[in-house]
Amino acid sequence: IQHVENAIAHYVTLRVRFSRPMGSSEAYELLATEQRRTLGELLRIAKKHELFTQDLDADLEILRGDRNWLAHRFTAAPPGLMDPHYAATASKRAGDITRRALALQKALVLLIHDFTISQGVSPKLIEAETRKRAPWFPW
Repeated sequence: IQHVENAIAHYVTLRVRFSRPMGSSEAYELLATEQRRTLGELLRIAKKHELFTQDLDADLEILRGDRNWLAHRFTAAPPGLMDPHYAATASKRAGDITRRALALQKALVLLIHDFTISQGVSPKLIEAETRKRAPWFPW
């Protein structure tokens, strides 16, 4: 889920915070500011600026709820993971969340890719950088 948050922070930085050409250190400062935001804050900014489709907004809100469940409830229900039934149910849900997060991450990477190309950046440069930074991504 952290990778999804990071992708949203990148997209918000690109679409909302960049208003003029700037050097890489200034751009990374803007990105760092967005990366300090919570998932909920990032989603509110994205919604305000209509960065995502309604379907993607809805999927990301579901992921936010899933993230909150993982952070606050995954092991909190007594007796928690000591109960084999709860442990199996919770583990299945955690796996489902992981699969959804990976699908959302790929969708966000494609949005970033398409937006960056629309701004005149070479697709070959984007793919080369992505291969270095996210070798798992299937081009």
